[in-house]
Amino acid sequence: MIDGLLIRNTDGSRSELEQAVALLNSGLGEGYYTIHQVSEEILNGKGSFLLVAMLNTDMAGVFFGEVSHPGNESAVITKVRNSGFVLPISPIGLMRGLVVSEKYRNAGVGSTLFKLSITEFVKRDFHCLVGTLWNHPQNAVELLFLNNGFAYLGTIKDFWRADSIQYHFVCPICGYPCKCSASIYLKQNI
Repeated sequence: MIDGLLIRNTDGSRSELEQAVALLNSGLGEGYYTIHQVSEEILNGKGSFLLVAMLNTDMAGVFFGEVSHPGNESAVITKVRNSGFVLPISPIGLMRGLVVSEKYRNAGVGSTLFKLSITEFVKRDFHCLVGTLWNHPQNAVELLFLNNGFAYLGTIKDFWRADSIQYHFVCPICGYPCKCSASIYLKQNI
């Protein structure tokens, strides 16, 4: 890992949220997240959080964790269930996004953010985590799931297609609309 790297929950300031959303969108697709959406999630008091990896004033990476509750379920969890995957009927921690700045890749930032995100979910008393892995050749997150006790459940084709059309985000791999598939991972009893 890089010397001097500090990973913490966001301070919630407008400038830090702008940096985080820009970094998330650089990896997931321009327009995938908005500042309003992310700030609303982390300020709603239901356990969602945003971890930032800072090196001095440089944001080296970001992780967005969402909470899905029965009765007020995340659209992502609903999509996974509707695709035939069985998930517990309980609050679920959802690993929404992990992006590392290009200049800090392969230095341990992503793996450290990933492991600390699990710790954050445990603090919030979640015993089940779901992760969606964007299937493309440059995605290094699969090993993070497997090396941290997640089980591979299967793949959903065109996972982000409807979202890319509804929210007008452009996939950095396949363009618009997104045709990428997602692998679904589950970790229980954390």
